[in-house]
Amino acid sequence: MSLRILIFGDGENELGKIETEYAPSDDLPALPRLIHRILGEPAQTTYTSKKFKKIKAAHGKGGKWAKKTKRAIEDARKGGYQGTVILIDRDRRSTAERLVPLIDARNEVSACCAVGNAVETFDAWMIADGKAVREAGGNASLSHPDPEKLNKDEGTGDHPKDRAFRIFEGCSSLTPVYAVVALYADIDFLKEKCSKGFAPFAKDIEERIAPVVDGS
Repeated sequence: MSLRILIFGDGENELGKIETEYAPSDDLPALPRLIHRILGEPAQTTYTSKKFKKIKAAHGKGGKWAKKTKRAIEDARKGGYQGTVILIDRDRRSTAERLVPLIDARNEVSACCAVGNAVETFDAWMIADGKAVREAGGNASLSHPDPEKLNKDEGTGDHPKDRAFRIFEGCSSLTPVYAVVALYADIDFLKEKCSKGFAPFAKDIEERIAPVVDGS
């Protein structure tokens, strides 16, 4: 039986084509690829991406992020998806502001849903592993040893995306190179280098989505 997973994220660089269903045999975008690898590369799982910011907040109690999480989970259930993954950039906010509401909302509705924050943005995960950067045609010497510390405004040069554009100089879009990085990145290395964002996100997928995949 095929297991369908709906992924919510911030942008096309990690999500690829929005509302396109990808099979494992396809050229998976970066975030679906990472999720697929964390899950052990199951053959019968498909991935569809949507932008979290486009989700309208559900009615009821809770703040904006909690309500959006509940609506995302509701949309996934109505769409016939067996699992939901939500990843948003922390973007220099606090974990209490950006991640805790997602966790609380998920737990309240007892959903098969993994949630996470990229610290400070998804781009940080894409510039950590020099070997994967090299496979994607980038300058491995510019990969960052501690990318979660790049926390300045975009455009200052000290932001993960600024670093990514230097690494992949001449690249007009980060979407295809990120897809290659995600294919070759060492998952354990990412957990070590991105311990605040990637490691807990991967653990949540392993604990909440993997059992459903294994039982399908």
